[in-house]
Amino acid sequence: MKEAKIVAVAAEVRRVANLLGLPPGTAPSLKQYRKHGRIPPGRVIRTLSGGFLGEKGHGWATVLQKYLGLRPYPESRRPSARDVIDDLIRVAFKVGRNCMPSAVEYEQHGRYARSTVVRALLPPGTPRSWKNVAIAAGLTHKSKWLRSHGRENNRRTLIRMYRELAEKLGYTPGGPGPTRKEWRRMRPQNAPDIPTNFGSFTALVEAAGFVRRASARTRSKEAA
Repeated sequence: MKEAKIVAVAAEVRRVANLLGLPPGTAPSLKQYRKHGRIPPGRVIRTLSGGFLGEKGHGWATVLQKYLGLRPYPESRRPSARDVIDDLIRVAFKVGRNCMPSAVEYEQHGRYARSTVVRALLPPGTPRSWKNVAIAAGLTHKSKWLRSHGRENNRRTLIRMYRELAEKLGYTPGGPGPTRKEWRRMRPQNAPDIPTNFGSFTALVEAAGFVRRASARTRSKEAA
């Protein structure tokens, strides 16, 4: 029974270490564990050390190193800007986006305190906003990334819709496609806005693999 408890406690400590992305063989700090751990830290110490909670030599870091072989992570060293940026990128991939994580997301999954991130990246006197942190880290802000990502999806949707209309009307890729008038009359009701996503109707036509009407007429004259 005791061995099972030790195994469960060890697994929980290592789960928190993995969650925080700590290097292999290192332990989360007591502060980190209190934030992310599921088993109370006092119970962790009692289970591993046989109940010597609070006695000299049985502190958090000492117990984890003695009974689990996990050395303390050097949190006393102030993290460098590179350390902080690496952790921001780690959290970004964890939440599934290639951009700056939001402040809330970083507080949930990050290794450092938000104030530590700000202090490491922003020079004194710089307004302490999360947007400025993103700029200093060289990462795209979440809102800007979402706008860009949404535009890419809209462009793909427009190209697909234009090609489907061309096929329906009997147009062949490489030649002229549906006219602006045909598109306005027959486009799907949920079609994204063309000027917002492509800038012009001609840009959509060419992106879909067709040619402008003017280009088609020019080629016909040259062939004649």
